[in-house]
Amino acid sequence: MGTRSVAAVLAAAALLGAACSGPGKAERLNAGSRRPAPTTAPTAAQPPAAPATTPARSAGVTQPCPVPDGGRLKGVEAIRARPSGVWVELEGAGAGAPVLVGSGDGGATWTSHCLAGIGATEALFFVDDAHGWAAVTGSTAGRVLLTADGGATWRAARLPDPATFVHDVYFLDARRGFAAGDTGGAPAVLRSTDGGRTWTALSPTALPLASTVRFVDTLHGWVADADRQIAATADGGATWTVARLIGAEDEFLRDLAFADRLHGWAVTATDDARAGTLWATVDGGRTWAPTHRFPHGVSAVTVLDAGHLLVAGGLPVVVEYSGDGGTAWSRTTLPAAFTDVGVLDRSVLWAYSTTADRAGCLYRTGDGGRTWSGHAVFGSKACPGVTPGPAAG
Repeated sequence: MGTRSVAAVLAAAALLGAACSGPGKAERLNAGSRRPAPTTAPTAAQPPAAPATTPARSAGVTQPCPVPDGGRLKGVEAIRARPSGVWVELEGAGAGAPVLVGSGDGGATWTSHCLAGIGATEALFFVDDAHGWAAVTGSTAGRVLLTADGGATWRAARLPDPATFVHDVYFLDARRGFAAGDTGGAPAVLRSTDGGRTWTALSPTALPLASTVRFVDTLHGWVADADRQIAATADGGATWTVARLIGAEDEFLRDLAFADRLHGWAVTATDDARAGTLWATVDGGRTWAPTHRFPHGVSAVTVLDAGHLLVAGGLPVVVEYSGDGGTAWSRTTLPAAFTDVGVLDRSVLWAYSTTADRAGCLYRTGDGGRTWSGHAVFGSKACPGVTPGPAAG
């Protein structure tokens, strides 16, 4: 949930969509049993607006399209810069291609952009309500798309190797960012200093697959894979030191978050979402120790500020809050109908259900889950109400 939002990216007025042939998979906060580490969206201080840029490859990589009337919601994310905005993936709509649908007014209206030739959305990240990036994949290669107008238009970036698949993106501000993925099966870590228009490759890590990337400044960063390996750099990616989480060997790494260059947390969970573990480091990722065991799956961890953490995951979905760095926790269980959640802060959550009667409905709470309002992403039906889960304890 990525200072990063817990699984979070909620952003912006318009939206990017992916329309293509082939299966779609978004790396999002997922309360279920997906193995890949989910994409999370960190929060950064709001930077000055960057000027509009020229597409690095071709003009017009996206075009507005109607919100498809059908499909299944999959993956919801949020960013603090736009509490009334939300992004959600629509899967199986129309010809079966995924589409990302966005709202900047709390779900009152929805817009979408369709992009031909894209098979899946791997990551979506905003540093403010204007500047965002999406890692998308096709059948033979991946691309990074960027927007400087809240998703109204998207442009393709230039990658050092066109065969690179990018699995995660993370930006410090509107210009400086990092990406992780693989090129021909070899790990790839990339850096951009111009808002994502162009990228340069950093020294490769020893990880077999870099699926998650986090940086706190231009020197100190981390990449991780689902198999519980975390590589750290203190020199901007020139060299890397790899550590492995020892213990709970039946769990896979789901998410990673850092408060500063020394203090960070990782979450792992079993494939059946029945158990999870919080891990902490106080030496910049050289060593890690398990600090809390959860009786449910965990898919995302968010650092709200120093000492304040949120984790989420499991079935039914559970959101846990700690105000002391992870020692004591208070728990909120979401309504049983919900299968995925995006967390903006302790109070604001977005969630959806895969049940037939709630298809296309996205729900929002501003009071930590005590009450919920439903918003139809497509169609004109009224969204059924939900019964709140157990109170936080």
